[in-house]
Amino acid sequence: MDMVMSDVSDSPAQLLQEARRLLTFQGELGLLGLDVSPELLAQRASIATAPCEALPQRKTPAATSPADSGIPSTWNATEPALMLRELSTVLGPCSRCKLSRTRTHIVFGVGNAKARVMFVGEGPGRDEDLQGEPFVGAAGQLLDKMIKAMGLMRSEVYIANVVKCRPPKNRDPEPDEVAACEPFLKAQLGIIKPE
Repeated sequence: MDMVMSDVSDSPAQLLQEARRLLTFQGELGLLGLDVSPELLAQRASIATAPCEALPQRKTPAATSPADSGIPSTWNATEPALMLRELSTVLGPCSRCKLSRTRTHIVFGVGNAKARVMFVGEGPGRDEDLQGEPFVGAAGQLLDKMIKAMGLMRSEVYIANVVKCRPPKNRDPEPDEVAACEPFLKAQLGIIKPE
């Protein structure tokens, strides 16, 4: 089976469908213990019901509808903030790789769901793991200064990591760990569509 991810220029709905397909395939191999059934996804989608009204509306391609892509009808594909919340619920209490055994919190990502600029770090550090938010420690202070020097505010960008759990002793993420989180990062990029 071809396991190459879609290009990030695909629609967010296509990226989420591709993430689900890969995760389901890994589950069929017995690697995840993951239930990504449409019923479970519909149940999780109902948790995230309110889109962020402070952000302007973004158009999505008319060719892709939630019904066509297998996304539950309760999932609003025109609201990136809602899509990110749904993606976070799909991630759930992740145990897709060995990093889940040592983490305190999953560090999914934060920021403006319609950001023009997105920062992607390698993985969470100690402070990020404790708070569940990316770039809050010393690296976060440096990033905040860089964002300000660019004439932006942290609230205008989106910040995520390649892996969503802290590697022990802040080591580099291993290939299998990166592979476990790759569908989520690619879906985040596809939803946000940073410039």
